[in-house]
Amino acid sequence: LEGMAFGLPALACADGGAAEIITEGENGYLLAPGDVPGLVDRLGLLHRDRERLARLGLGNPEGFWNAIRGNLTGPRDLDDWAAVVRGSMRGQLEDAGFASQAAAVLPSEPWTEATWSAWTAAVSGATGAKGRALFHPLRLALTGRDTGPEMKSLLPLMGRDRVLARLRGEAA
Repeated sequence: LEGMAFGLPALACADGGAAEIITEGENGYLLAPGDVPGLVDRLGLLHRDRERLARLGLGNPEGFWNAIRGNLTGPRDLDDWAAVVRGSMRGQLEDAGFASQAAAVLPSEPWTEATWSAWTAAVSGATGAKGRALFHPLRLALTGRDTGPEMKSLLPLMGRDRVLARLRGEAA
């Protein structure tokens, strides 16, 4: 509800005091406790709030929404994934040598969803890694997470400079 002070719509449970503050569809949405499908639906409505997505630093809000929507489980997930895509965070390097080899074959921009496949093929060729040994260290280095949206969708949203910095173990 704190975001309402800044003009942002709120998502809250319909029980408790939130129902006294939120007018459905005007300044937010009320949900039944545990209504995850309803939450995802309401987040879909909120993703059209271009001003908010711009404040999160997302230049391609439609691409961002399409990438993350299948991974939303709670109201904070939108902000968490925005931080992965555009925030300053440090991934987890399992093997600095592997990450360095991956950085050496990272293609130039512009990137599309095909970039992930081309890049991982190049990384595999350079390192001999395949399957989980190839994909898991890259996901950890770039997102700091074991699971999440498809990397082919996230990579173009992150940008080359951010990806390179994270492969070096830097916060970016």
